[in-house]
Amino acid sequence: MGKLEVEELFHYGKIYRDVVLHVPGRISGSFKVALMPGLSDAHAHPQVIDVGERGRWKNSYEWIANRKLRVREEDLRGDPELSSKLTIIALTLSLLDGVTMIAITGSLQGNLLALRRLKYHPRVIMLPTILNKKGWMKLEDVYTFLPDSTRLDGGKISAGIFIHSIGLTDPKTVKEAISLGKGEKIPVAMHLNEGVGEIEVLRKIAGNNLNEVVAIHCIEESEECKRLGLRVVSCPLSNLYLYERTIPQLEFIDAFGSDWPLVTGTLRRALSTATSIYKRELEVLDKATRGGYEVYNINHELDISLYDDTLERIVTGEAHPRTVIVGGQPTVIEGKLDGIDRGEAERALRETINEAFSLYGVDH
Repeated sequence: MGKLEVEELFHYGKIYRDVVLHVPGRISGSFKVALMPGLSDAHAHPQVIDVGERGRWKNSYEWIANRKLRVREEDLRGDPELSSKLTIIALTLSLLDGVTMIAITGSLQGNLLALRRLKYHPRVIMLPTILNKKGWMKLEDVYTFLPDSTRLDGGKISAGIFIHSIGLTDPKTVKEAISLGKGEKIPVAMHLNEGVGEIEVLRKIAGNNLNEVVAIHCIEESEECKRLGLRVVSCPLSNLYLYERTIPQLEFIDAFGSDWPLVTGTLRRALSTATSIYKRELEVLDKATRGGYEVYNINHELDISLYDDTLERIVTGEAHPRTVIVGGQPTVIEGKLDGIDRGEAERALRETINEAFSLYGVDH
């Protein structure tokens, strides 16, 4: 049994001093700070590498209809090999930044291939995306995926459904997806109120029993989202990038997401932004750690990020963990993941993005 001596343990919003943690195996050591659980990224698109212009959009539908991307997203998603490379890099960078849980959307084939190839990864919630558009999954496709994937890799991989948005998914599908989620006891997430009020539309489709729905963004009607029992995930980096605003009050937020980990950075960067907005550092850190686990009802036993740095530098995003443990298994050791450090992972990202643009750039 390994023994971890920690000067400060941050757990469930509280700080405990001079703590000894016992973990399986032989890993031992002394650390200044431990987060238990580590950071939880409650919403990430691991294959997004370009998002167009910033700061000019009223809402997500305007952005999607009018953005000018440098890459053909449909073709990129349709390439499982390249999609898997991007997912591997997104999960690697996240783990190196202390993220012990992440919810991912995007290419199901690419994500599955990535997880088969990775020796180490955070706890992953797989959320196949439902969207009434060519190149995206239909709800009936998800039915065949769910039975074999709800609890994989000893509980380190679980599954749910991601409805892209109310405006781009037909009402019948939205209603059926929410019913399927309740019946199978799996999470159902969706982009909601991203610059436009959609609560009444959702209530007409699904009724008032919405407390199992994970609502991403909610920059409009955020108080109403919470009042109705929605589990609200804020993505401050992408909200500010596209709309120059985000959820105004911390009380309306349950957890945080990176949204575009390969564009604007992992949850470490989102934590830094949230801290600068809301100021209440420990409350923000609580929502950035256990928040995502509770939103998706995910076990976090022995998920720990350990630092040779101060808590103040962790909440401002300046600190990187020395060691990261997921489910009792050491993953990042001495700042490296299976021998790979952050610099090497960032180089791999640049090379893979260049490959994507060479294959699927809009001028090719």
